[in-house]
Amino acid sequence: SITYKEHTGVIPPDFVDVILVAPKGSGTSVRRNFLAGAGINSSYSVFQDFTGKAECIVFADPYQKYNALLQAGSIVMLAGKNDGGTDALKVIVNEVLAIDDVRKKLTKKVVLNVDLDKTSEIQAFELVKLLEKNKGKCQCYINVAGGGLQNNLIYLTRKFNVDPNPQFTDSVRSLLGTDAVRLQG
Repeated sequence: SITYKEHTGVIPPDFVDVILVAPKGSGTSVRRNFLAGAGINSSYSVFQDFTGKAECIVFADPYQKYNALLQAGSIVMLAGKNDGGTDALKVIVNEVLAIDDVRKKLTKKVVLNVDLDKTSEIQAFELVKLLEKNKGKCQCYINVAGGGLQNNLIYLTRKFNVDPNPQFTDSVRSLLGTDAVRLQG
């Protein structure tokens, strides 16, 4: 689904393949068909195909383990190993993450963009309140622009490590603008 980045706040780099899959059947029917030497229909979606050779395979065991996540309309992230050698990306899936868990597992730091020409003192105090309210494990950097600075200044906030939960990122975007938050792995 092309709403991946909106749900996670994680924007995959341009140089990677991103694949999505939605099998059409229950885990038991997938397993039954697999044991009988047959397959089951699945929907595959390539969100971003940098190499032009992206492919994704979910075998019966991981499918059965993550069946609850692999439902029509679900947005998930698939993780696995490349079994396509150097010529193609053929991901053999061994883990499926609910989209809300992707943010928790992969985000290592949060960058907040603050434009001094557009941010009021009240907004700055509100931002501090949000940082205090959403303490977590991710390092938080503040990218300061405007205010007569020739170059942006980036500060690591040693006082605030944050939880990049959707409420936090939505609140910061509401306070400072849609480009105010960037999550990085």
